[in-house]
Order: sequence, then C-alpha cells, then structure tokens
Amino acid sequence: MVLMQRQTSSSSNTSIGIGCGGDDLYGTPSVRNQQDQKSFNGYNVKRASSVTSVKQQFRAPGSSKFQAPLPSSFNRNAMDIESSNPYGAKESKSTWKGIKGGLVLLLINFIAIGLLGFLSYSSYSSLRTTVHEFSELKTNFAHLQDLLEETEEELESAHEEFHELKMTVLASQGERAKSEVSEFTEMTNADRSMIAESIVDKHDAQRERISALQKSIQNFHKAELVRRFGEPPYHVEFTILLNGAKRFFTVEAATSMPHSTYYFLDMVDSGLWDMTVFAHRWNHVVQSAPIGPGGRSKRESMKGTLAFPEYDEKYKHEIYTLGFAGRPGGPEFYINLEDNSKLHGPGMQENSSVLNDADPCFAKVVIGTQVIDQLKKVSLETVAKNKVDGNGKEAFVFSTIESAKRIKLKQLPTLE
Repeated sequence: MVLMQRQTSSSSNTSIGIGCGGDDLYGTPSVRNQQDQKSFNGYNVKRASSVTSVKQQFRAPGSSKFQAPLPSSFNRNAMDIESSNPYGAKESKSTWKGIKGGLVLLLINFIAIGLLGFLSYSSYSSLRTTVHEFSELKTNFAHLQDLLEETEEELESAHEEFHELKMTVLASQGERAKSEVSEFTEMTNADRSMIAESIVDKHDAQRERISALQKSIQNFHKAELVRRFGEPPYHVEFTILLNGAKRFFTVEAATSMPHSTYYFLDMVDSGLWDMTVFAHRWNHVVQSAPIGPGGRSKRESMKGTLAFPEYDEKYKHEIYTLGFAGRPGGPEFYINLEDNSKLHGPGMQENSSVLNDADPCFAKVVIGTQVIDQLKKVSLETVAKNKVDGNGKEAFVFSTIESAKRIKLKQLPTLE
C-alpha cells in the first residue's frame, strides 16, 4: 500500500488517498483536499503529513489496531459471521446435536437389549429350576405313595393279627377252663400256683403285644391326620332337618384319639354321612344310621370298622359327646343325650369284660347344644309313644342328616 500525494493546479492543498495505481483502496477517486476535514465512511480524515498519521486516523474506535475505512454499503455483521464461522456454525451445531442424540438412542437400545437378554436368561434359569423341582416333587410323591401303600398293608396285617390275638385270648380262657378243671383239682397248691402264674404271664405278654400294635396304629393315623387334614383342632359342621327346618351344630374331634378321629374325618370327607339319618330309638342317645333317601342302605359304602376300640380316660361319655357304637366300633356313631360314662365306659359293654374295652368317645359338640336338646326331645317323645302303644311294633322316627363337612373355627376351647 502506497501513500500518494498529488498537487493540483488550482490549489496547494494536498489530496490524500490510499490505493494502488492512483486510486484509493476501493477504486474510488482520491479524496480531494478542498476541506480541512471530511467524513469518509464514518471515519474522520485529516491532512496527514506522514504514513503514521494516516494509520492513526484509520484506527477503529476503541482499538489500537489499524483498520482501513469501509464503504457505507458494506455489511460488517455479515463479514464478521463469515470470518468467524466460514463453514456454517449453525449447521455444525445442529449436526453435532443429531450425532449426540443418535449415540444416546443407540446406548439406550443397547441397555434395553442387554436387560431383555438378562431377564430372558433369568426366566429360563427359573423355569429350568421349577421343572427340576417339579420332577423331584413328582418322584418324592411316587415314593410317598409307595410307602403309604406299604404302610396300609402293614396296618391291615396288624389289624388281622390283633383280632387273631384277641380271639386266642378268649378261646384259651374257655378251653383251658373246660379241659383242665379235673386235672387242676387234683394238683397240689404249688402246681396250681405255677400254672396260674404261667397263665397270667402269657396273658400279660399278649396284652403288651396288643398294646404295641394299637400304639403303632395310633402313631400312623396321628401322622396321617396332619398330612391329610392339617394341624388340629378339627371341626365338623352337621346340617340336619328337624321337624321340617334346618338346624346346625358343630363338633370338635379329640386329637388324643387319632385312630378314631381319622376314621371319622375320613368318612366325613368322603360324604358317607350326607343324606343319612339320626334314629330316635332310645332316650339316652340319638344314633346315626347309614340309611339314604328312600330307605336305601349305605352300609356297603362305609369304610369298615375301627381296628380296635380306642379309649382315653380324658374323654368320657358325658352329655353332648360322640361315641362309636359296636365292637370294635363304627361306622355308626351316637350322640350322648345324657351322661353315659358308666354305661359306655370300660368293661361295661357286651364282650368287653376280658380286655376291659369301652366305646370310643372321640368328639364333643361345641356349637349348637340346643339342637341336641331338640333331638333329645324328639327321642323322648318317640320312646314314650312306643311304650304307650305296646303293640310290639316300634315307630321308626328319624331326623335327616343333610350334610356333614369339615370347617375351620378359631377361638374355641379345645377338648384338651
């Protein structure tokens, strides 16, 4: 850039310009020196005597740097933007944001896929574990079923052996009494004492063996009660039709009588006492009878009898208690309408003098004793009527047992 001075013929003033080839920087004619000071594109231009003074005049306001004057039509903002962002900053920022968004989305997808894979693997592992546990459970159940069948066979064998032992005791007593009477009278006292002790010892040994078999049966049914019916107490609700109206009462089974209780609950769960009857034939008890609708007998569907007449001194035949009839007991049961502890206690029934048996007393009415009182009233009326008639024919009066079902009760006093 060259500083040029040109003198005109009309004036001695000096025209100052910046340019090449006689023109200024933008190709316009040089500024003439007709004025001492003239505005040029927003810059004050003074007469300068040197290049340094010219540069000082063309400094930007507030800047120490030299800046050439710009035309008034020049867009400085556009120039600044193009100079500072020659490749388009806005487009670059938008593109970078798009890239970042894409990376974030990719990362989210990757995490989701990983999580889905983890959950799938966990579900698969859990399924395999469940299948394995089910297989083991099936195997254990099959094994338990085999053991149960074996135990039932042993129980049946024990039942038969028990009856054989009982009959042996009865037969030995009778036969020995007949065949050895004459010989016994001819023996000395010492021989008689020896024979008596031998008989007593044998009798005691047989009783111990019978007692052991009974204990084995009780232990078996004690475990079966919990396995099949859950933890005690055990309650059964009866629905009966009495004088054309429905009545309800609930009994609680004795847990210390596991053989009798299991036998009773098994019949209840099988529905064997549904649509049967209570017979009003005696004034001290009302007894169930396996008679269905239309007088059809249900005895064939009943599950045999008890293995032995189970008895516990804690459960005497008091009023509102339940007992099994017959020897060794069942399937019929009765409800004591009065205290029958002596009548149905040990050694008081037929064929019980040898082993001192008693009717099993296995449950007690805990709800609805007033219903039992109503049953007693019908029984007393029936017995009184049969006595008055005296024609040798008893009137058969009964109340229908509509259903007997197990229920769960809380906050009731147990029999124990």
